[in-house]
Amino acid sequence: MAGLDWLGPREKTRRAAWLYLSAWGASTAYLAARGADWIFPVAALVVFGLALSLLVVWLTRGNRAPSVPVIRPAHEAIGLLLYVLIFYAFIVLGWLFSAINAAFDPGRAHELVLLGVKLLVHVALPTLLLVTLGGEVRGMWDMGVRRPGVIATFLVFGAIIFGLLALISPSLRQIAATGLTPARALPWILLAWSWMSIEAGLCEEYLFRACLQSRLTAWLASPAMASPSPRSSSRWSMRRASTCAARRRRTAGRPTPCRSPPSRSRRSPHSACCSA
Repeated sequence: MAGLDWLGPREKTRRAAWLYLSAWGASTAYLAARGADWIFPVAALVVFGLALSLLVVWLTRGNRAPSVPVIRPAHEAIGLLLYVLIFYAFIVLGWLFSAINAAFDPGRAHELVLLGVKLLVHVALPTLLLVTLGGEVRGMWDMGVRRPGVIATFLVFGAIIFGLLALISPSLRQIAATGLTPARALPWILLAWSWMSIEAGLCEEYLFRACLQSRLTAWLASPAMASPSPRSSSRWSMRRASTCAARRRRTAGRPTPCRSPPSRSRRSPHSACCSA
């Protein structure tokens, strides 16, 4: 990006860090001023933003991951930004997911349709857009399992996440309530993990990391400047639309107003739900 060419890599990183911390600080201060939970955002920044980031840097020391090939940085970045900010934010999050939630009762059919739509809008359509813009997509599918530290990072962070879920999520209690033995429960746990790896892992990371962030990195010539993306607000909107539609179905046509109370969710301190 020509407007940032005069900045060196370290200066770009410093400016990106200050930009992110300013936005984070303003958001956290707003939560505190409104009487909401401001401790969780601080804890999340310390644990996930600092401690675990340092851990992954240590685990992957000596690993120089190849950059994603970007042929036309500006064209591809602008195209993906328009896709996310207009089509994804207004059409997909604003209407499509709500329509699916209203058309299907909670259950297998709803989950299968939702997964298919997520794969379409997070993987298939962005890939088609990049190909149409003359971009390269094969380099984004490099899993990197042969590079130093990748397998170790996968195992360590998998154990950490499972441990955190055991502490803050009712999942293990729900599994125990089924009466299944560990041997019978393990295959279902692995299937659930595979499902979530596709729905939450592949879909979101492919669109926002592999596609959008790689193009912004090439366009801005700085990974740090490209890190803040529309991802958080998009996920917040998706949760709000999904949860509100489900609550409306349960109240038999008597929708309750949506609000955004403090949440204990690990993924976002601003996860939305509907009032009881």
